[in-house]
Amino acid sequence: MKLVEEKEIVGSCVETIKLIMKKHYRLGIKEVKTKTIISNAYELNKTSQKTVHNTLGIMVNSRKICRPRKGVYKLPDSTIQKIKNNFPTEDFGN
Repeated sequence: MKLVEEKEIVGSCVETIKLIMKKHYRLGIKEVKTKTIISNAYELNKTSQKTVHNTLGIMVNSRKICRPRKGVYKLPDSTIQKIKNNFPTEDFGN
């Protein structure tokens, strides 16, 4: 097994989904559809569709992500605050 230098190594499907959700939030997309998460997870980590569906359910039950509507997921407010604190978008001093 060889490491590919261009790929980011992700430990589990939970970490992959967190990475996808944070990436979309930073791009200004607050809600992500299941189909988008599945396709991105496959591109990043070759994760199967069934694994992503099962992991999304587990993450919603443990409140790591929210499901505002069927087939749509978003980050919880606590995670959004952490992202904003780490990467402020407003001007400094205002």
